[in-house]
Order: sequence, then structure tokens, then C-alpha cells
Amino acid sequence: MNRLVTLGVAAGLVLVAALDVVAVGGTTAGPGLAFSFALAAATTVTILARRRLAPARLRQLGLGLAAASLGLTAVMQTLADEYRVWGLLETAVLALLLGILVRRWTRPSDSVTMLALAAAAVLSPWRQGGADAALFSLLTALVVAAVVAVGLLRRTDDLRAADTVLQVRNDERRDIARDLHDDIAHHVTGIIVAAQAAALAVDRRPELVRQALTDIERAGTDALESMRYLVSTLREPAEAEAAPRRVTRWPTDLEELVDRFATTTGLATTLTLPPGRVATAHRQATLRVAQEALTNVRRHATGATRADVVVTLEGGGLRVSVRDDGNPSADDAPGVLGPGGGFGLVGLRERAATFGGSVSGGQIEPRGWKLDVTLPPRGPGRGTA
Repeated sequence: MNRLVTLGVAAGLVLVAALDVVAVGGTTAGPGLAFSFALAAATTVTILARRRLAPARLRQLGLGLAAASLGLTAVMQTLADEYRVWGLLETAVLALLLGILVRRWTRPSDSVTMLALAAAAVLSPWRQGGADAALFSLLTALVVAAVVAVGLLRRTDDLRAADTVLQVRNDERRDIARDLHDDIAHHVTGIIVAAQAAALAVDRRPELVRQALTDIERAGTDALESMRYLVSTLREPAEAEAAPRRVTRWPTDLEELVDRFATTTGLATTLTLPPGRVATAHRQATLRVAQEALTNVRRHATGATRADVVVTLEGGGLRVSVRDDGNPSADDAPGVLGPGGGFGLVGLRERAATFGGSVSGGQIEPRGWKLDVTLPPRGPGRGTA
């Protein structure tokens, strides 16, 4: 499509140049037309080189070309009528350059160059003199106004596209940050807990050290696998497509998560799953919710002896509930579900929001903590988990 537009513009400029030559044929205005063609050629070269020119350099060249055109118009006014000529090709390429600069308009000082180009184009018909000069100047002004309008529309489209790209990149950053927290932080926390358990048991119960080292090795391997996957998503598209994608094994991954948590923490941990089929879109979200909730139990539930993960189906949607019988520290309790609440809970809110769901929680009497995440059925236009 762009190539066809370029060919169409080029054919139009060739036709305009031919009209200029025909208009001057048999007169003494040839030298004036030659100067106009030279200026048109310089403008055309500038347009063709615009992608390689810095914005400031392009504005400087545009201002210089406008000044040269205005100067040529002034000189033409001093000549006899038989030597005066209006170069329509020059006016056309100046208007084209004006449209390009309008599209690239970035700061108020750019207006000087654009006003100069508009003035050069609108005043150029006065070179030929005669009663029709004012009419042609008015028609040229209308063309210039149309070019400016098209340039502004294209600029608006460019800004909208840039905003879309920025939004997509921000979404990708949030997804990567969420996956980093859900995967890497979870596994690293397991490594830390296992290392702490080994340090406590090295003198009293040496046999537990071997199990702790096995847990550390497994958590480290899982963290490395997660890191490889995340790195694959940051590669070039062709490389990313060639990289293996993780598919949640339901309910195996969730069962293994709960088993690892029970092994590394020593807490009695249960998992209750619904008898019905869990939608594919909900599976990974459920795994991530349980992962984050159990990580919070490990970090913040002081004195906990058990944790329960319950997944239930509700009206085509899903609810993930995690309970423990520990108590949050004084620093954690007030703000864990507040506006901040840590990056993990921010990630939970974002994940629930993709389904139009919600996150809630609080203390349980006489002791304990609950976290409930609702994931309604995915509606039209919502993102994927």
C-alpha cells in the first residue's frame, strides 16, 4: 500500500513538472523555471532523505528551502512580466515537505519552519503576476490547509499507535514482573527455608540435612527452569516461538506445589479440589494464586501448624481459598491487603482483574489468616491468565 502511494505521488509530481514545461514553452521564462526546478529538486532530495536526517537537521533544511523559495518569489516580483513564472512543481513539493513536518511536529519552535513553508507555497503564485495571482494563491492556501490537516491526522494516528505500543510494553513488563515474583521468588524462598532448616538440624539431627539439601537442589532446579522460560519470552519472536512453552499440568502441578510446601515447611497442608472440570484459562491462575498464598504463609504466618488450600467452582467461575492457623506479625497485619500489600498481592490483584475477579482476606478468630481469590468466567475481550 505504501509503495502504491509513493508511486502515485511520484507520477503526480512528474505530471506537474510536465505542465510547468508546457506552460513555459515558447517564452523567455525558462531561466526562472530552471531556478524553480532546482529548488524543487533540493526539496525532493530532502524529502527522500528525511528518515536518515535528525529532526533538528530536517527542520533546518525545511526552513532554508522556505527562505530560498520566498527569496525567489521576491526576485520574480522585480522582473519584467515576460521573465516571470510560477513553478507549480516547487509549490507541490514544498507542500509535501510541510505535511511531513506537521506529522513530525514535536515542539512549538517547529512552527517557525512550518509557517515559513506554508508562506512560501501560498505566495508562490504571485510570481507570475496578473489578475489571477490572488485566485491561485487562495487555491494554494486551501491545498496547504488540506495538507496540514492530513499531517495532523497522521500525527494523531502515530501518537495513538505509540501509546498502544507503550501500553503493550507496560503489560509485558507487569507480566514478567509477576512471573518473576510467582516463580523465582517462590523457589528462592524455598531454598532459604531449606537452608535455615539444615543449619538448625546440622548438630541435632544430621539426617535431616540430606533432605534439606535435596529440597534446595529441587528448588534451585525449578528456579532455573522458570528463569529459562522467562528469558525465552524476552528473545526475538522467532527464538521465542522455538522455545518450549510451559503448560500447566492439572492438577499435578498444584499437587506437587502443596507437597513441596508441606515438605519444606513441616506444616500439615491439605489440598481440596472440585470434582468438576476446571477451565484451562483458570488452571495457571489457580496455581499462581496458591503459590503466592503459600509463600505468604511461609514468610508471615508466625506459629502456624497447618495450611489448607481449597479450590471450588462457583457459577462457571472459580474460588481459591487459603487458610492457615498462624498469626501475622504486627508489621504485616495492617497493610497486607491494603493498597500496597507487597508485589505478590499486587500480582494477585492484576491476575484476578484479568478475569474481572477480586482478592479479599483477613484474620480469622481466634487465630489464623485467610485469603480468597475469585476468578469469574472469562468474558469477551478479557485477557489471558
